[in-house]
Amino acid sequence: MPDLYSFSFDSDQILPILTRGGSNTINPFSYTGDGRIYGKINNSSTDPIDVVTTFPWTQSPASSRTDVPTAYIKEKRLLTNSTLANFFYGILAGAEVLETAANRVQSGNIQVGGNTLNVFDTLSAAGVSYPGVQEAVTDKAEKFSSNVEKYKDMATGFLDQGNQKDNILKPYNGLYYTEDTGFKYFLPYLGDSYLGTDNTFSDDSQKLAGLDTISQTLQTGFDAVRGVAFMDKPGVYVEQSKQFQFGQDGKTFDITFPLLNTGSYEDIKRNWQLIFGLIYQNKPGRINRNLLELPVIYEFYIEGMAYMPYSYISQIQVDFVGNRRTMGIDIPSFNSVSGNPSLDDRTSINTVVPDAYNIKITFEGLNKETKNFLIRSLGDPVIKVREKGAV
Repeated sequence: MPDLYSFSFDSDQILPILTRGGSNTINPFSYTGDGRIYGKINNSSTDPIDVVTTFPWTQSPASSRTDVPTAYIKEKRLLTNSTLANFFYGILAGAEVLETAANRVQSGNIQVGGNTLNVFDTLSAAGVSYPGVQEAVTDKAEKFSSNVEKYKDMATGFLDQGNQKDNILKPYNGLYYTEDTGFKYFLPYLGDSYLGTDNTFSDDSQKLAGLDTISQTLQTGFDAVRGVAFMDKPGVYVEQSKQFQFGQDGKTFDITFPLLNTGSYEDIKRNWQLIFGLIYQNKPGRINRNLLELPVIYEFYIEGMAYMPYSYISQIQVDFVGNRRTMGIDIPSFNSVSGNPSLDDRTSINTVVPDAYNIKITFEGLNKETKNFLIRSLGDPVIKVREKGAV
């Protein structure tokens, strides 16, 4: 059987990337170039690495594994740092605010239940005066509104290169700027975690700059009056509504399965390549004294259970099980690495091989699970190369 991947070096022979199948570079790529690498690779093999039906994690034949719960994993490489991504994402978020709120800011009208409340009239009725504030706010809103399209144009070119194309996930487009690496996995999901949620409401409310200032001013005045009016009462307390706290922690899934080395040599070789490849892709790599190649991230999907557009592997733990021995293992090709004679002709290594490996992979979402993700888990698999179990 062919190797799961090969090693492809950059033009400076600094650090190889893994390329699916036997692909080679069309043009030499550089880590310090325009950012894209896999877009310059002839990554012709798009079949997933199907652990569920083609790897020896169970003695059951492949024909009896078609109903095994499966996690579909799609690997992505980060193309830019989070500061730049947040900058453009923030611009578009701000543009959305300006588009929808400009008229409300100018008029001062807000909806409270089924009623319309004018903030400026309410303040005036309460005897609170901010000379020139209404005019200043209105002027600012008009100027910002006129610049909405300019702000959107600045961000659109960047965000349109994001990964989320359907409307359900559109609010997340551009959070992470990535390229597909060509690696996709079918992993057996044998865990107990299903569905759940945990919410928090607290008085640590999200501050809305203008409204918060006005509210504090009013409350200070009311507190002074309240202190005089009820100075002889033992219990004076005004209830306040609590704010929903939107956390940043995503959902966590543990994928645990064995890999048996008691079968054929091909099984042993592929088991080693799978483990090495997963570990390699999830390590940082130093390019020079300033730059690092970052670990990859993943799109994660279990039909009817979970969908995470952006997740990462927080831990991979591989343990030996049973007896172990030193054994020669064929390793993937280095694709004629000029300038690295120690690797050019290296085709095998002697390494420790146990009776079995026990593998635990922890995936953590980079976003809080929302209704968007839950609905998306009911949709088509993220990997549409072929149906699981098909030949």
